[in-house]
Amino acid sequence: MKPNDQRLTMVRFVVQTVIIMIILVMTLNSPVSGSIIEGRLITCKIEGEEIRIPFIAKEQCISCRCQNKRIVCNEKCPSEQRKDCYFLLYGQKQSCCDICKGCSVNGTIYESGFTWADPNDPCRTFSCESGVVTEARVHCHVPCRNYLSPASGECCPSCKGCTVGGRSYSDNQEIEVTQADPCVQCSCKKGNIVCIKKACPVLPCPESKYTTKPGECCPTCRGNRKIYDFNGRCLVGMTSIRNKQKIALDYCTHCTCDNATTICQRTVCPPVHCPPEFQELLPDQCCYRCREPEESKAVCMVNGRVYQDKETWKKDRCTSCSCRDGQIVCEVVECSHQSCPKRHKLKILPGECCPTCVEDDAVCSVFGDPHYRTFDGRIFNFQGSCKYLLAKDCNGNKSFAIQVINDPRHSKTFSWTKVVKIKLGQNKIRMARFMKVKINKKKVNLPYVKLGSFSIIQEGYSMVTRTNLGMKIMWDGGSFVEVSIPPEFKNHMCGLCGNYNDDPQDDFITRKGKSCQMLTSSVISGKEGEEVDVSRLSQQKQGDHHANIVRILKSEESENVTF
Repeated sequence: MKPNDQRLTMVRFVVQTVIIMIILVMTLNSPVSGSIIEGRLITCKIEGEEIRIPFIAKEQCISCRCQNKRIVCNEKCPSEQRKDCYFLLYGQKQSCCDICKGCSVNGTIYESGFTWADPNDPCRTFSCESGVVTEARVHCHVPCRNYLSPASGECCPSCKGCTVGGRSYSDNQEIEVTQADPCVQCSCKKGNIVCIKKACPVLPCPESKYTTKPGECCPTCRGNRKIYDFNGRCLVGMTSIRNKQKIALDYCTHCTCDNATTICQRTVCPPVHCPPEFQELLPDQCCYRCREPEESKAVCMVNGRVYQDKETWKKDRCTSCSCRDGQIVCEVVECSHQSCPKRHKLKILPGECCPTCVEDDAVCSVFGDPHYRTFDGRIFNFQGSCKYLLAKDCNGNKSFAIQVINDPRHSKTFSWTKVVKIKLGQNKIRMARFMKVKINKKKVNLPYVKLGSFSIIQEGYSMVTRTNLGMKIMWDGGSFVEVSIPPEFKNHMCGLCGNYNDDPQDDFITRKGKSCQMLTSSVISGKEGEEVDVSRLSQQKQGDHHANIVRILKSEESENVTF
């Protein structure tokens, strides 16, 4: 425990002891162990008289007085001393009580709450608030046209007479002239009205402790805080300032620490003659001002709705309107005639007026015995009788794969599609001939819908599967399969349907990037849309071609596809 705290604790203990001793001084009269203890109650007669008790008379922090004909002792520190003071100093040798921190200016000590003016400049004022000095210049308010010049030693001009609204005011009596700004204070001085704009002192407490009474101009600090006067440093709110250090509290206030006293220069703003809701503070500005009135502008009324001047809206998809000085002006969008590049089509997008060219879905077809037309338009013949990867999203995040199972029909030379398998996420779809469909190895009847994933319906003699990825697979149960995918899968595909990169010359590239050389040789290569017929090769080349394509497309393209 610190020495000063020990002293305060000892004082309180002595006070309590004295009170008990005074009330019960030797009052017992019963015999104890053969002896008699006699006592009497100490009383007093003169109400309020200070009583000096010999053994505590030297204790300067305790005072005893006559109260209700009994002696009552208390500490000498009155509770009023702590009102309107935020910083209380610990351990002052000159006093037994905590005292309010004052201000030191040019060697002169000022008590907290004291205000004074510069004797050489009456418009320059100072105030002390718990160790913080606020320096400000008085801003005069003159509520009359024909005013009198300031008297000697005064700062502001005055208005002749002390009669306002038919009421006369006596000397030094406050006068209410304006209600818009509570900081404007007017009073009657020597028969004339003098008005000033009060400068609020810089408070030593943080903003969370500010409190403003109704009708008051300036906030005050709520509560107290005990501090030590430490090594010339200053304390404002929650900020500790070194001696001679300068800080800016806001745009209006700049402070300097001067040996434990904070000296602040504050700009006093002129009176604002408008209600607070019409006041505004511009960026980097110190003072509030009245907001400029907005210019009244013509408006437009459309179907009961009001549109402001220069406001625009859409009447319909192709018509936009605007309000111009109260008149409604509408313009119709004219669509230009345009042709789209290959594999694109005109489409009106949602919310748009004119059609734009959008890329069409890519289509891969399997037909005949069988022939293949890739997404990029290359046609080739391949009569392999096995399981083959038709199309797969090999590079994207959307997981799907399509597999076909071909078997020979009526001949060892030709083959036909027997089964179409689709893997879509965790779902496995198997479409067989005669409209037989299984989902995850369980037979289902058409139509079949799995919300948020896919649907399978019968359209004429074909089964059609549509997925939430925008993919569509149609199979007639025999010699025709068609797969369409949206443009976002471009450069993601692999399989017999090609890689979908708008280049038909590199469609025979495996998922691992290897080229099927036997299909790109000069013997069987062709232009886009030109059919590559293996039957035109010699028997040896047909056999080599068949064996090679089966090896690559079966072993490599299908190795990671499990259905």
